[in-house]
Formats: sequence, C-alpha cells, structure tokens
Amino acid sequence: MKSSKMTGAIGKLATAMIFGAALGMAAMLGLLRFIESPVMASLDGLRQGFLGHVFWFQIACPLLLGSSALYMLFKARNLLKNYSAHTDEEGEAFEMFFHRYSAGALLLTTFGFILNFILFGLSVDPLNPMIQQSIVLFILTCPVFALMELGAIFLIQKQDPVKKGDPMSFDFNRNWIESCDEAEQITIYKAAYKTFSFMKTALLIIFILTLYAKFAFDGGNLPIVFVGSIWLLQNMVFFANSEKPKKAGVPGIC
Repeated sequence: MKSSKMTGAIGKLATAMIFGAALGMAAMLGLLRFIESPVMASLDGLRQGFLGHVFWFQIACPLLLGSSALYMLFKARNLLKNYSAHTDEEGEAFEMFFHRYSAGALLLTTFGFILNFILFGLSVDPLNPMIQQSIVLFILTCPVFALMELGAIFLIQKQDPVKKGDPMSFDFNRNWIESCDEAEQITIYKAAYKTFSFMKTALLIIFILTLYAKFAFDGGNLPIVFVGSIWLLQNMVFFANSEKPKKAGVPGIC
C-alpha cells in the first residue's frame, strides 16, 4: 500500500517537474524575444515617466488612503460614542458596523504605510527631479499612518476592554492574541496558516520573476538573494513555531 502511494507520488512529482521545466523553457524563450521587442523600449519610457512624477504619487497615497482611513476612524468613533443598544438586534448591528469601520481603517492604514515605503524606495532615483521633497514627504507621512493605526487599535480596545496589549510594546501581538477568545484565536490561526500557504507559492513566483528581471532589466543578484532569504526565513520561522507546542507536550502540526 505504501509502495503504491510512493510510486504514485513519484509519478506526479516527475510529471510536475517535466511540465514546470517545459513551461520555464517556453517562458525564457518568450522573455528573450520580449527583451528584443519594441515593447521593451516603451516600458522603459513608462518607467522613466513614472519616476519623473513619483513625487505626485507620494502625495496621492496619503491623500486617498489616509483620508479614507480617517473617515472610517471617525465613523467608528461616532458609533461608539453614540452607542445605546436596547435589543440584541441593535447590539449585533452596532458590532457589525463598528467592526467594518475599525477593520477598514486598519486595513487602509496598513496599505498606506506599505505603499508609502514602496513609493519612497522608487523615489530615491536620479530620474526623480524632486528627490529632496520626496524624502521630506516620506518623513512627514509615515508618522501620520502610524498614528492612525494606533488610533484604530485604541478604539477597538475601548469598544472591547478585554483586548489587551500596548501597540508600542514588543509583546503586543502575544498579549493581543492571548486576550482574544477561543473563536477569535482559531480565526487568527487559520488566517495565518492560509497566508503562509499562499506566500509559499507567491514567493516561488516572485523568485522566478526576479530571475527573469535579472536578464530583462539587468537586475543583478541582490534581488534574488533578498527574495530567497525571505522565502527561507518564512519557512524557518513557521517550522520553529510549530515545534514549540511539542516542548509543552502538545502535538505539533509537523
């Protein structure tokens, strides 16, 4: 029985490797033709145009995402301030809308914070004629997103005093999860595992794209090292954490 399962697994692995090799070869040949095509010159022109105006994208990021997050924060705060449910239905409606606005504010501030870093990294380029303004704008907008994220967390803690943890402490994540009830913890753990599974595939694809970028855009080896290091680090952290329950006598997941 085990032998037949192993044989089947080997057959599937061999098929996947052959298919992957064929797909990779076809993609490489297509890439080489793409590099020599006029489209490549057009993309380079778009890149130069974007970097020449990246400062305005840096302004648009906090204006759009920041203002939207601030709007949701005020909506959540007003809901909490005027909360006076007299029935279970009213209480459920309040929780639904409060969660929608507070979670939306957290999501937008996180996206804005990350996008702010990405745009700043792109702005530090000789093609950007406003590089000094870009640096100043980055320094000014990062604390704004951070303060809005803190505001959302404090608002959630005010609505649910059971939620513990100081956002400025290194133990915040641990304290927050420990203060969640069992259903919330299961939701968090499921989301974390699904994210880990997704990132395994995503990092493989990104790693392949960095290989292509090395040839297409003369990206060098550093992006490959960075992506590979993140890929390796993610798996090391996951498996290290999966072994911790075993030390306490609890079955691990591996």
